[in-house]
Amino acid sequence: MRAAYAGLRVLPAGEGESVSARREIVFTRSPGGMLNVAGGKLTTYRRIALEALTRLQSELRLHRLDRRPWPLPGATGLQHVSLPMDLEPELRTHLLHQYGSLAPEVLAPAADNPSLLERLNSDGPDIAAQVLYAATHEWARSADDVLRRRTTCFHRGLADEAVCARVERLLAAASS
Repeated sequence: MRAAYAGLRVLPAGEGESVSARREIVFTRSPGGMLNVAGGKLTTYRRIALEALTRLQSELRLHRLDRRPWPLPGATGLQHVSLPMDLEPELRTHLLHQYGSLAPEVLAPAADNPSLLERLNSDGPDIAAQVLYAATHEWARSADDVLRRRTTCFHRGLADEAVCARVERLLAAASS
């Protein structure tokens, strides 16, 4: 294994080991009135947020809450995506998998700057345009953030010093 990812979630206080901790979602109010949430899972974050908004509805003066499910950005409209015909099939597949219908937005700056189509590492599918997109659309500010969370470089074992330095240069150029 090249990498591992671990998360931490706050579980409601309970007796015994954390293995036996309650898994439900617990809402509490602090003395200052702040609504606190403990428990749940990452996969249920939308349901937890909706429940929190429901509890705060009168305080926030919300007249109605839209309870319809909304797809993640890029998850719809794939049938209408148009990518350059000369794009390598592996790169096309990679961008559609990573960004869905937002892939053309990732590639747009490459029309004026073809160097953005260059791979970050020749052994992987990630390209320089992804770094620019991460900086301009996803608020990425560090090479570590881009390599670990915005590309597949780190998890493929391709985030060497040269790639890191290149990503840092791209981020610096994007912020200027």
